[in-house]
Amino acid sequence: MAAASLAFRDRRPVTTRVLVGVALAVLALACLHAGPRAFAALAAVTVALGWREWVRMHQLSPILLLPGIAVLAVAALLAAIGKLVLAASVMVAASAAAAAASLWHPQTGDRRARQDLSEAGLIYLGLPAIGLIWLLARPTGLEWIEYTVGIVCAADIAAFACGRLIGGPKLAPALSPNKTWAGFIGAVLAAGAASAALGSQLGMNGIAAGGVGLGLGVLAMGGDLFESWLKRRAGVKDSGSILPGHGGVLDRMDGLAPVSVVVASAVAAGWLP
Repeated sequence: MAAASLAFRDRRPVTTRVLVGVALAVLALACLHAGPRAFAALAAVTVALGWREWVRMHQLSPILLLPGIAVLAVAALLAAIGKLVLAASVMVAASAAAAAASLWHPQTGDRRARQDLSEAGLIYLGLPAIGLIWLLARPTGLEWIEYTVGIVCAADIAAFACGRLIGGPKLAPALSPNKTWAGFIGAVLAAGAASAALGSQLGMNGIAAGGVGLGLGVLAMGGDLFESWLKRRAGVKDSGSILPGHGGVLDRMDGLAPVSVVVASAVAAGWLP
């Protein structure tokens, strides 16, 4: 009886993680199919929550919270109406202002580090939102969003499953003690397979799409490790607790942030169809 109870408790975190993940996917799909404005609103709320976590995680000055949220919301709105250059300019200008404001943070510590983190936070959150909103405005935007999110989800699920089922040598124990090479390899392969499957609807060659997916899988795992480094530097386990089984918004953006920026940039440059 005790063993059965223990096994049940061990499964609860996984069950919660899956259920919350499914709910998030349903919400994202609903906003995607509701149109650019609904998706832009979702992106604005997401980055606002992410900025709140960033400020708290790195103990930045509270005076940066509301202005940062306003800037990210305005950047998302400008991207939604196609003003990408203006959106990026507003974000860069606000990042510089946030970096300057952090110099007067009331707490002691490394002011230069806080300045870097303030600046990086707005860019880290703003660029993916702008990229995804811009992609959705394209004629094949819905397919590109599904492609991007599909690759990241495939990598995330495979990393989690392979890490738990196979285990083995640790990938980067100094940054994240739970990540394994089995999880990393599984994630990259899953991203390649997802890219090959989803790329066909975008006119991509299957083999080429698979190769692109492998690279994006590595990028997604790099984003995951970068988020782990940020949390270790800040001395926290999770960026927040708003998503049961997942942590915070930043914990869910770790792989999507770099992949969405690279996909949007590649499409804009004509490297992807």
